[in-house]
Amino acid sequence: PVGRPPYWRVMRRAVNSRTRPAVAVGVALCAAFLAGCTPGSGSKGFLPNVVLITIDTLRADRCSLYGYQRTTTPFLDELSRRSTVFENAYATSSWTAPSMASLFTSLPPRSHGVVNGFTWDGKVVNQDYLSDDVETLAEVLRRHGYKTFGVSTNPHLSAETGFAQGFDHLTELWWEPAGAVNVKTLLLRDRLAQADRYFLWVHYIDPHHPYEAREPWFSTYQRQHAEKEPEDPEMAKLYRSLVERGDRYDSEINHADEHIRELFTELRLESDALVIVTADHGEGFLDHGTVGHGKSLYEEEIRVPLLVRLPNQVEPRRAASPVSLTDLYPTILDVLHIERPLGLGGASLVLAVRGEGELERAIATELHRGNLRDGTLRWRQWKLYRRDQPTPFVNLFDLQRDPRERRDLSSEEPELRSDMERRYAAWEQGTPGVTGARKVAPFGQNEAERERLRALGYL
Repeated sequence: PVGRPPYWRVMRRAVNSRTRPAVAVGVALCAAFLAGCTPGSGSKGFLPNVVLITIDTLRADRCSLYGYQRTTTPFLDELSRRSTVFENAYATSSWTAPSMASLFTSLPPRSHGVVNGFTWDGKVVNQDYLSDDVETLAEVLRRHGYKTFGVSTNPHLSAETGFAQGFDHLTELWWEPAGAVNVKTLLLRDRLAQADRYFLWVHYIDPHHPYEAREPWFSTYQRQHAEKEPEDPEMAKLYRSLVERGDRYDSEINHADEHIRELFTELRLESDALVIVTADHGEGFLDHGTVGHGKSLYEEEIRVPLLVRLPNQVEPRRAASPVSLTDLYPTILDVLHIERPLGLGGASLVLAVRGEGELERAIATELHRGNLRDGTLRWRQWKLYRRDQPTPFVNLFDLQRDPRERRDLSSEEPELRSDMERRYAAWEQGTPGVTGARKVAPFGQNEAERERLRALGYL
């Protein structure tokens, strides 16, 4: 249970206390040997800076980086030419808190315990607290000599909710746009320059709802629709309403991309830094009947962009195998030749990042928020989607032939469905869970509040 160290924490402490001197010597010798052949991963004095950029609510298929018809991510397109791009990267859930908790702990939501919560009048209520019994990525890096800085624009990711663990300095800018984020981040420039090595995490809220009409992109997109409007006035009004939402969203992506370019330029992020750019989750636009996120585990809500630029990387690479945000923690440590804590749920992507091979394993996602109990398993091109409540169903999709998940194959492929269900059950049984997570600002203490929660689907 949360409140005492889970078994993997106890094991890590016990093993580290006995083996840390020997492991440290081994790691140092290995790092010295590899210094000549692996850029940025040599001796302790040559550990690279680490920059992690996360973009809120950015679905992969709306990025020109992934073939979208609009050029929404010109800077990321450029960055991809000297990075490894993961074609099938998945958040562990379809909303911010559990997904980012997984990134920082390398644990699935059921294991780190951050599965519920929401915002009310701009404030976070009933969110599960990220327990300090779990060692975060920032804590490990700080323990190895990194100065750690974070800039968060989403109140789900705050000191109050447990996400400041390991950060020497966390700037909280709730719902502030990319321009304000850059202003505050650039105030850290002197402190970054004075650090022997640093870990910088910047979380942009754009393109989270409500989408702003960012110029010049929004007007350009609007003009593209003028000739397509239905002749009927009412239908034309509905058409404009639907497409405007998408146009605003795309303009917000451009806006964020432009400011990420500015940040890289102003901070002079050298080529010898380890750079990662990704998102916490995606966004639905009636793809499966809903708008927004945290409502399903279809591809539009969980497939995210992921770029990893190794220190001094100069050639582009693409990796097709499914990967998870839980993989970033062990990947970063492996690139830095830092000993990994025991019990991490993710796998290192170093071989894929270096173009030396890819992992093939199942990737799971979860959504246990309010009255929803959803889970998925991605294995090769197959995806099992199971909803236990409120209305149970089991779907099976072939994402290679049906990337938009339009055709359920569960009845046509009963043996494959059974195999996927067995794999998912085995993952559930082999993945430890936590109970009794502490809540941040509990809500629903009286009947009026409970009625409001029920109306939102949280009860």
